[in-house]
Amino acid sequence: MNNEQQLREICQFINRERVLTLSVAAEGMVWSASCFYQFQKEQMVLYLMSDINSRHSQLMLKAPIVSGTIISSVKSMMSMKGVQYLAHITPLCAEEEQQARNFYCKRYPISRVMDLKIWRLQLIEIKFTQRCMGMKRCFHWLRTPKLETCTQ
Repeated sequence: MNNEQQLREICQFINRERVLTLSVAAEGMVWSASCFYQFQKEQMVLYLMSDINSRHSQLMLKAPIVSGTIISSVKSMMSMKGVQYLAHITPLCAEEEQQARNFYCKRYPISRVMDLKIWRLQLIEIKFTQRCMGMKRCFHWLRTPKLETCTQ
């Protein structure tokens, strides 16, 4: 299997799932949160909504490098899929937020009534693990271009 096929399989998995766990650490504090996300595969970016005043959001503003997981709901340890990731997360600039909100709300229409900040989680590194009938295989993906940033 070549890198393009591996990336396609990773993207299909991420696109199929809905909830990620992210962990953030700043100033000696650590916190994790579960969030719904919308995946934009061309840029390898996840969009999520979060209250700017939540504990994890406040920590992300101080330390935007986060890690986390996306795992499929499994019925057996013998058959499972999951992603571990490293990412750079930022709240969106005003000019980007409406477009990202529309994209996010396509998947989660109820979110239109929520007044929460939209965040861009730009994937840096992914480890995709799959177990099938006890056999394990892993794929790795690493972003090579420079991270996109937006000044507020």
